Amino acid sequence: MKKYFIFPEEFKLTYFQFHIPISLKETDIDKFESILKFINNNKHIIKAESIYDKKIGEILVFDIHHYNCGYKTLFDILFSHDEYTTIMYFSEYEDFVCNDNDNMFYYIIDFSNMLDYFDTTRSLLYKGYTSILKFSILNKMKVQLEKGNAKIILCSGNECITNSSLYDWNTFYKIVKLEPENFVLLTGDARLGTQTSIPTVYDYFWEINSSFWMRNFGKNNHNSVVTKIKNIQTKKQAKWYGLCLNRITKPHRTIMAKFFDEHLKDKINYSYGLTECYGSLGEHNDTWSDTNYITRNKLALGWSEKINRMYTYDTVEHNIKIDEIKEWIMSHGEKYSEGDICDMTVNMNYILHNESYINSYFNIVTESYVENKDELTTFLSEKTYKPIMWYQPFIIVGQPYSIDILRKDGYDVFDNIIDHSYDMVLPLVKRIKLIQQEITRLCSISKEDWSEILNDNFSGLHNNFWHLKGSADRMQHKLQYGLDNPVYKTKPKNV
Repeated sequence: MKKYFIFPEEFKLTYFQFHIPISLKETDIDKFESILKFINNNKHIIKAESIYDKKIGEILVFDIHHYNCGYKTLFDILFSHDEYTTIMYFSEYEDFVCNDNDNMFYYIIDFSNMLDYFDTTRSLLYKGYTSILKFSILNKMKVQLEKGNAKIILCSGNECITNSSLYDWNTFYKIVKLEPENFVLLTGDARLGTQTSIPTVYDYFWEINSSFWMRNFGKNNHNSVVTKIKNIQTKKQAKWYGLCLNRITKPHRTIMAKFFDEHLKDKINYSYGLTECYGSLGEHNDTWSDTNYITRNKLALGWSEKINRMYTYDTVEHNIKIDEIKEWIMSHGEKYSEGDICDMTVNMNYILHNESYINSYFNIVTESYVENKDELTTFLSEKTYKPIMWYQPFIIVGQPYSIDILRKDGYDVFDNIIDHSYDMVLPLVKRIKLIQQEITRLCSISKEDWSEILNDNFSGLHNNFWHLKGSADRMQHKLQYGLDNPVYKTKPKNV
């Protein structure tokens, strides 16, 4: 059986649409304007046409376009040399003549930007607008789905799907008018929390991307890694104990940066960005103090309130003072790691901070998703795999079971060096406290001893490097098997 992965082409294919009746403008102007405001603020939604319905009248139709978000590249990496697999764009598929009974077809949808539409806590659909979202596929696809030789792959693994209980999958199935078995969700949640609602496969997105990236290091990065290896083998002492890089402002990153600043200033080389996901919230002048005071005060208060909410959901003992956090943000401002001045408004997925890694012993990874609602999921991004590239042991300030997942996936997490007992501790605030205690302990070890420790553990660091570099080859078989046998409605697992 030949397998075909069919990808959308940018701005040329849509599965989901918004249908807005013009009559709504007369019956509920606030609702009409609210919907249009949402659409206008969403770069993935583009006006397509107007249609006429005898009962409803004129309807505005907006396409929700689907980008492949790196999955085309990912599948090319994994399957381009597989004689049983073909990767094509949708236009090629439309001209393709095949025997439907002898092939398996996977239709790829970038579902990352669709997830929020089914989030019960903030979605437009949960303001009473469910009926405006439509889903459609070609008749040819419907026939193949009915025959059982096709599936629709919902790709979301480049970002983590949060606690699956927050998503209304019943509404999703009502809109698409298809059974769960027609879908496979490729997820970034290594604990497969959505398996109770939809067939699910962990896609190892960032591990595979990091593996491919390592094969294309470039001369400068390669030489820098060689320098790092030489330093370990010759027991050369580094300037810093730990390295912690932070760009986008998030509560756990603020807590950790404040801790480093107040307790380990001369031992942890850290950066701290004052930036949201899609760009700067301030004016990003040369210094934070140059930014308008009113803007600084407003932003600092907003971030400190987020942190306070994170710390108060469990017990009063974890409460923090908003004014204290706000004052620290105002006075501290944005900070670069030593030897690494960069643009904090630029996504650094594929940027290596050579000097920072070379001049430190271990890494503190502040992962992407650390919120109360995310304690049931585990997402590992490129942030986790970068220290592996750089021959560093690491601590992860992230979701529970992060270390456990890496350990079970064959990575040495250096339990002989680092106490990872924090990894499965709930809630987050208790986990962070244990992490801070462990970092303090690690920084009490002399640099001379640290140089000996890394030298003694070189084989583990080296094996991790090659285990990551070879992950694309391993994941080809895992994904092939997973797509044929997705996990669905089995007994929930911890990992």
